[in-house]
Amino acid sequence: MSRFSALVLLMTALTAGLPAQAAEEEPAPVYEIVGDEIHSGDNGDWIPQGWSGEFSLGGAGVALSRPSFKFGEYTGIEGAGGYAVANGEFRYFKQDRTFDLYLDNLGLDNRKVALDYGKMGQYKVFGQWDQTPHLLFSENRTPYQGTGGSRLTLPASFTRQPSFEGIPLPASNPVALKVDSRNEAEVGLQREIGRNRFDVSFNRIEKNGIRSLGGTIGNSPGNGMGIVLPAPIDFHTNEVRAAFSHTRDNAHLQIHYFGSFFDNRQDSLVFDVPYTGLLPFIDNMNPVALGPIPAQGRLSLEPDNQFHQMRLTGAWDPSTDTRLTATAEYGMALQNNTLFPLAVGTGRALLPRQTAEAEIHNLLLQLRATTSITPRLKITGKLRRFQTDNRTPRQLFQPIVNDTGTQRPISSDQSVFTFPVEYSKNQGDLDLSYQLLDATVLKLDYRLLHTNRDFRAIDNSFENRVSLGATSNELEWVSVTANLSFARTDTDGYNFENVRALRNTAQFLGSPAGPLLASPADFRKKDLAENNRYQTALNLSFFPTETLTLGLSHHWVLQDFTEQALGLKEVTTHSATIDINHTAGDAATHYLFFTYDVNQVSQTGRAHNFLAPGSINDPNRNYALLLDDDSYTAGAGGNWLLFDERVNVRADYSLSKNVSDFIFNAGSDPFVANPAGLPTVKTLRHRVDGSTEYNVSDAMAVGAQVVYENYAFDDFALDTHPAGTVIPASNFPVTNGELITLSNPIQDYEAWTGMLYVTYRFRDR
Repeated sequence: MSRFSALVLLMTALTAGLPAQAAEEEPAPVYEIVGDEIHSGDNGDWIPQGWSGEFSLGGAGVALSRPSFKFGEYTGIEGAGGYAVANGEFRYFKQDRTFDLYLDNLGLDNRKVALDYGKMGQYKVFGQWDQTPHLLFSENRTPYQGTGGSRLTLPASFTRQPSFEGIPLPASNPVALKVDSRNEAEVGLQREIGRNRFDVSFNRIEKNGIRSLGGTIGNSPGNGMGIVLPAPIDFHTNEVRAAFSHTRDNAHLQIHYFGSFFDNRQDSLVFDVPYTGLLPFIDNMNPVALGPIPAQGRLSLEPDNQFHQMRLTGAWDPSTDTRLTATAEYGMALQNNTLFPLAVGTGRALLPRQTAEAEIHNLLLQLRATTSITPRLKITGKLRRFQTDNRTPRQLFQPIVNDTGTQRPISSDQSVFTFPVEYSKNQGDLDLSYQLLDATVLKLDYRLLHTNRDFRAIDNSFENRVSLGATSNELEWVSVTANLSFARTDTDGYNFENVRALRNTAQFLGSPAGPLLASPADFRKKDLAENNRYQTALNLSFFPTETLTLGLSHHWVLQDFTEQALGLKEVTTHSATIDINHTAGDAATHYLFFTYDVNQVSQTGRAHNFLAPGSINDPNRNYALLLDDDSYTAGAGGNWLLFDERVNVRADYSLSKNVSDFIFNAGSDPFVANPAGLPTVKTLRHRVDGSTEYNVSDAMAVGAQVVYENYAFDDFALDTHPAGTVIPASNFPVTNGELITLSNPIQDYEAWTGMLYVTYRFRDR
């Protein structure tokens, strides 16, 4: 029996007994019937009996200065043309029966249909279908045949070359890079029986299309000959959710299951290599070896896998001012695909095992308690433990030297161990909240986080964090929220040599290639480095009049790694927003906003050359990089009701700008001296949106909308390299490689969109 059939049988079993439900089990309705309408006790809304809703029909046209995937990246609109406008909402309510149907963007590729039917307080059956395209690039060209499949071949007329610099590439084929469709369908059931509730749902996600994937020939940065490949997208995911919950006056219990089953119909991509000649590569026993460029290459794609998770949650209120909650969660991630051989066209006899046998178990335990010590003082404590248990076998594997080179059997001087990495996190929180005045609350929070890792250069790290906060609404014309926090992370000592000893055999570490894989003693990865983190946040809301609101906010984060010589040095984030909203009675509203985000990253590194003895610890080879990324967004607009509120006019303008700079500094060694910063990367977008809607009657309205958009993007790396051309070795002075492109750079564009539609509203009388 399939999982879908089992789900249908379960839903049928749960709904089969609906008419026989005892009357005393039905909860009291949260509404009352007044005449032919229902008044909801929850929010005061009036819900009309019978059918009601609205639907819109019309048409729209798009004029683009040039085809651009950025314009319709998630709508499917790539060029000039037209599309239908079709949206609708249909509702039915009779006594306690409900039906809802929602239709959105039926004339576009990003369409959605959702519906549900049920009886209040007893059951609800629901389903939805959601389609979302994703355009990736506008113009793409490849020399390969067989795009969309798992085997890319070069035509017989294609002549392989040691380099294509200065040599015209043979005629290439156009190919569309996009997710043709991301189809997601979900069906489910909610069933209530007294204090118990059952939930079950099934979700299926299908993805199809073609994407780009880097095809690198070789096994090190020193032999970077490559071509960008059109890789297939052909997979689906099935998700199953089931839950049972029980509620009492002061307690709640829920058991939840989640299962995910991923299936990729294309497990790898094999491609003909366009290059020929000799290629330097790293052999463990011979650091500088030469070998023939392989005739074919293989890239593994996402493997089939599944994930299962069981979660038990509970809450109990032993008194009116105390609440206890607990969560226990256990998960399993499984992947057991057949392993690929070490080279294309060879067997799997030299592999230490035939399948992946990958298996990771996760455990989460969490306990939280909140109580009021006094009417003004509240205390909250939380304990949390998360751990992974990686049961994937740890075995020796022979490294791949070349995709079609001669492969050696497993040997202690050539092979490396796989790393079944696992970790655990233990966290404790203590939060105090004190009501200083009627509308002023002070907060003090403390957190201790201990992380333990296996197969990493640091075994244990400890983070201590203290936070202070305040919220006040004492004055009618202003609301204030402020927070300040400091966190310190310490470790138990860095030992990368311990990692090398676990990954490599003693025979390998004693070979000529052993010292080449060492790491500078003063280098740290971000998650392993000792650091300080400072954070502030301030939010102000002013209400100078009943019709005017002014909002101000600022957030700042600084994380410094001053105790390490190499690696990240400092990460800084600033963000601020100003927004103004004005209401002129019921006839007009206006708004204005400005926001900026600044992200700065400072890091240092060392240009290690394994051919230069001692370079790994030579500070003259150090370099520094500063990334400065600034984003600005501004907008203004308004909405006006005219002619006794029969005409609704809206106008909006927005500006978005992003500027990114990369600045380099370096030491005195000629290998890194006199570096040049990268050109500035800029993105600019203007958008003007205007619309008007005329209410012909209570039941019908006609509307029009016009949108203008101007988008500009500077891509210094690819602007001079269109699809299907060569980026020469001069662009890669260190690796001396070259790259055959697949796609055009992102294109600037101007776009006009016009829309006309009619909306009909209906309601049973």
